[in-house]
Amino acid sequence: MTIAVRGVATPSTITTNLTTATIGSTAYLSGYAYPTPDMIGRNMHVDVKKPNKSYWAYSSARTIYSKSGVAAWMYKYLFKVGMFKGVYQFKAVYDAPGFAPSQSGNVSTSLKSRANHVSLPPALRGHRPGQTPSRGSSLPFPPFW
Repeated sequence: MTIAVRGVATPSTITTNLTTATIGSTAYLSGYAYPTPDMIGRNMHVDVKKPNKSYWAYSSARTIYSKSGVAAWMYKYLFKVGMFKGVYQFKAVYDAPGFAPSQSGNVSTSLKSRANHVSLPPALRGHRPGQTPSRGSSLPFPPFW
């Protein structure tokens, strides 16, 4: 049982479903906010520290909701094409009025290269859809345009 003093927030918790991810994966981040139920309906945010960066960046605002009477939050983080490989760290932060600022510990997800990467044949490397190949190009199939 958590006993809360008005104006004082105890740190939120944070967990993730992924410790290792590939492009296209979604990390589901979630946690609880204390004191509960006083935090229900208030806003907090999730910060991310990206690979090779020394600073934390704002990622998304979340509204704390009631999960069976307990103050909870949830966030989906999608790893997209073009994102740098490496370790992504996340933390939950509460710094809105009504309670003292607080933050959770950190969780990490490591973004790796795909294991099942399919390599294009040399004739198709650098070719863009809708682009007519130059004369003398040797595509392994007749053009369909």
